Amino acid sequence: MLLKNIPERFIAKAMLIKYFCVPSEKAHTLRKTSIISLFISLLLACFSCSTKLEVNAPYRETKVLYAILDPTLPYQTIRISKGFLSDGRSALDIAKNSPDSSLYDPKVLLVELIEKKSGIETDRWVCKDTIYTGKPDGVFYSPDQVVYKTPNLLLDTTNFSSVTYTVKVTNNVTMNVSEAITNLPARNFRVLEPISDVPTDPVTINFRSKADSKIRVSQPVNVEVAQITIYWKIRVIRNIGGVMDTTLEDWFMNSPGIAPIQGSEANGFLGRGQFWPYIQRELANHSNENVVSRKFLTGRMDVYGGNKEYDNYRTVNGNYNVITQSMPIYTNVSNGLGIVCARNQRSFPVKVSSSSLDTLNIRVPDFKLVK
Repeated sequence: MLLKNIPERFIAKAMLIKYFCVPSEKAHTLRKTSIISLFISLLLACFSCSTKLEVNAPYRETKVLYAILDPTLPYQTIRISKGFLSDGRSALDIAKNSPDSSLYDPKVLLVELIEKKSGIETDRWVCKDTIYTGKPDGVFYSPDQVVYKTPNLLLDTTNFSSVTYTVKVTNNVTMNVSEAITNLPARNFRVLEPISDVPTDPVTINFRSKADSKIRVSQPVNVEVAQITIYWKIRVIRNIGGVMDTTLEDWFMNSPGIAPIQGSEANGFLGRGQFWPYIQRELANHSNENVVSRKFLTGRMDVYGGNKEYDNYRTVNGNYNVITQSMPIYTNVSNGLGIVCARNQRSFPVKVSSSSLDTLNIRVPDFKLVK
């Protein structure tokens, strides 16, 4: 509780001085009167306290950094925002409708990506602010976002054990500095199951009704979690006005969740009997008008690997919900919040087994499969 009526306290103190300074023959009467007056004054002081609770602490600059470094990309992107104090509105309302409350003026910031080998700086790049358009509607405002991009560069993938990357952000006005360090995961995944006799041959996946389809991959350096995605390549022939038209379609299939490394490998599972309902759902998303036939060609299986910082953030902050307006527990940003981590990926050719295609032809005849 905050005391607002300070003069009442001064009145009580003055009455105490008067009490101790009066002549002795009047002491008894005045002492009694003074005690009553003192009690009333203290009571007034208590009831003059403010009933308004100040929930906001003094503002302290807090940068929030998010970056996933990816050596397969020609440049790297960093998102930078700042913590803000509520002005009586909810944090969700401020984040969604008041971008100036959570974003810095780009002219204020110096954003750098620093490369070090065995602790010695070998390169440094200054990131430039740019507008990312097309962001879907969500917690933060859309469709535009301010991000910071490096120039075109090649991250060092020759020695994953000794190379680190630091994102350093300096406020040139307050001289407040925040930074985070991460390493790069390697990409030399090997598919351990199903086994291909020739490495360049497609990985053949057998989808079954009573058992999961397992995909096992080896662990590269600095990889703690893995995720598998598949893009099926499908040739579609349509009869349009008596003319046969051929097109190629990519159908995306995501494995359920992220697989942690166990021992020296990661296991991804495609659930039992789920392949045929997946085909039916995708078939509903693609026009079946005038389709004469569909044929599975060799597709692509992407295996992504995330490093330790990514795994820590995912594991520790898994139950974090922005609606609670609570602060994430894990961050690797010094003097700030957020996460700077890295990923890498490798692609493999993939195809559906012949027996799975036979079952597909029976279960989903509208697919119009030809082998």
